[in-house]
Amino acid sequence: SKVGEAIYNLYLLLEDKTFLQVAEKLARNLTVKSHVIGENGPIFLQDLSYLLRFLGNMGRGNHVLDYIMENFYGGDAFFDTTKDHAMSQMIGRFKLIDSNSVLAQALLSMGKIDLAQRISEYFLDKFQEFAYFSQADYGSLLASLNGIA
Repeated sequence: SKVGEAIYNLYLLLEDKTFLQVAEKLARNLTVKSHVIGENGPIFLQDLSYLLRFLGNMGRGNHVLDYIMENFYGGDAFFDTTKDHAMSQMIGRFKLIDSNSVLAQALLSMGKIDLAQRISEYFLDKFQEFAYFSQADYGSLLASLNGIA
């Protein structure tokens, strides 16, 4: 997903259709299932957030968003893994600032401003609890929401 996003950004920068063709091929080949490690491995929000940001920038990704909403949505922000995976492994689920920030950037590119705003507000109220994470994606989200970027 990150490679596809970089290639698509090269297309936007250079207007070379070769980059667009490669990005479109990657977009067709990347699916929710392609982000599963192993046959029955779990799918994590981090991977899907990057996939949705890539696809969303290209005007695609509604199927990924539907999957995320159905399996990860926590009312204000999104959990890191599915409830089924957490229950089967007897582990907790967490709303992580890094994967939610990337997801919110994807939502913005798809015009889902209200949902991106909800994510932003969830972490803004609890920012001190997440200070140990890299804040670059969250800062970028706040800038985009406020018309700075």
